[in-house]
Amino acid sequence: MLQLYFIVTWISGILLSGVELVIVLFHCLCIVDLQTDQLSPVDFCKRVNPFLIPEVIIQFILTIIYIPQFFIFELLFTIPLLSLDIYHFFQASFKYNPVTVFTNIHRKEVIGYLKICYYLLFIFVSIGRILFHVITSE
Repeated sequence: MLQLYFIVTWISGILLSGVELVIVLFHCLCIVDLQTDQLSPVDFCKRVNPFLIPEVIIQFILTIIYIPQFFIFELLFTIPLLSLDIYHFFQASFKYNPVTVFTNIHRKEVIGYLKICYYLLFIFVSIGRILFHVITSE
């Protein structure tokens, strides 16, 4: 029964990471569209701003699901990104403003690409940990 709870925890972490990955990919694609003038700043803000708070909430849930099982490795993997998201959440520039959208768009683009790498790495590490746990427990 405990093994099933471990696997359910890891699979829910993989699914939540997948959702986060899709949100960050959408965010980065909108930034690229904005930089190539295929998207106006107002449309960019209308598309991206609704996904910023759910991204922080999902990252918080992703961190919380590893606490009951005391998965130290996963917690050490998720806490830095959660702290970065919370830091940006309390900044005045958390949501995009159509007037000032171009001031730090390059930094947001780099952070988005790093998040994509982070979530891909986290998904593969979680799959590896599931396989390792299943193989060694039998």
